[in-house]
Amino acid sequence: MPKELCWVRLKGSTQEAFPELLAEAESLTTISVPPVHNYNDSGASAGYWQGLNATAVGQYMEYTVQVPKSGEYSVYATNRVASNKGIYQVSVDGTSVGIPNDQFQSTPGFKEAPIGNILLNSAGNHTFRFSVTGKNAGSSGFTLGFDNIRLVKSQEVYNEALSLTPIAVPSFTDCNDGAASGGVWQHLGATGLGQYIEYSIVILEQGTYSIYASTEKLIIKVFTALCGWSRRRSTVRPIPSCIGFQNIPV
Repeated sequence: MPKELCWVRLKGSTQEAFPELLAEAESLTTISVPPVHNYNDSGASAGYWQGLNATAVGQYMEYTVQVPKSGEYSVYATNRVASNKGIYQVSVDGTSVGIPNDQFQSTPGFKEAPIGNILLNSAGNHTFRFSVTGKNAGSSGFTLGFDNIRLVKSQEVYNEALSLTPIAVPSFTDCNDGAASGGVWQHLGATGLGQYIEYSIVILEQGTYSIYASTEKLIIKVFTALCGWSRRRSTVRPIPSCIGFQNIPV
């Protein structure tokens, strides 16, 4: 039962470990239909929240957010929830993100909601649009309200197997292959249970990581719930496999 490895990737998922951007809605450049209004409220993070007095589906508020670095981000919005609020869909630079969010709640307040993950290929200004898509049956209106937008940057530790110094029982060999991400994969000619290949990887920050490995497999795989996402691959080699989750102290 020989085993092969192309690369190992650790992806950070805890907001505490990595940089984040908090943008107050009232301080951003806004385009909206109809116009927005700022409301004083001691419960808001900076003392104000911004509202859109929408009356129909299709109306929106659009924010320009300056993002200092490219990369993958998790997006959150702190909603002003109330009995007259609608349902909205977020798009970033014209691409829908996540699923619609409902701001209806019988008791007014503020509640942060996860929007989804985005990949920003460049630093600089990006457009976040919140569009009215409907309203809860119990809501009296289509209005929207936001306190802030929060972006949490993902962090990846990516290592080509060839660049690491493994310990292996039995010994391993480097195999040239144009299909491998770095042109080379490592082969462990295991013949029994308990044999292994071991890599030491430098982790810069403490956090919870999802662990992935790209392995040589001659089958088509479907990855599902363990990783928190689904992906179907039509290629046969190499295929990244989600190993699991590990909290790594530094």
